[in-house]
Amino acid sequence: MRDFRAAYNFALKVVDDPDALPGNPVAAVTFNKERASNRVIMPDDLADWWRRVQALPNPLRRDMHKLGLLSGLRPGTLVALRRDWVRLGDGGNIHPPDEVGPVLRSAPVWAHGGGGAPRDGGQ
Repeated sequence: MRDFRAAYNFALKVVDDPDALPGNPVAAVTFNKERASNRVIMPDDLADWWRRVQALPNPLRRDMHKLGLLSGLRPGTLVALRRDWVRLGDGGNIHPPDEVGPVLRSAPVWAHGGGGAPRDGGQ
């Protein structure tokens, strides 16, 4: 809705006939405040964080945390990944289907044994 509001406001500014578009319909929407996360892992704390992650009883959760740290993917993107998208023999890349946006396409999977940079440079 925020993106739509911005696009609509831009359209209102550039339209030749000001009466061609009604007022922005998003003006009636009440948005929740966005709060920034203040959780940061400092380099000195990384070894302790890694030990705590290794102690997690759920192996899927362990791998998700390690993949998040090593790939830089956001938590929402991590939980949307599917096992059949991961190609370990292809330099450790993620290959989602075409309907999943380009954000995920060819993201490196360092935590799962890719071993190094993807052969194709991640493209």
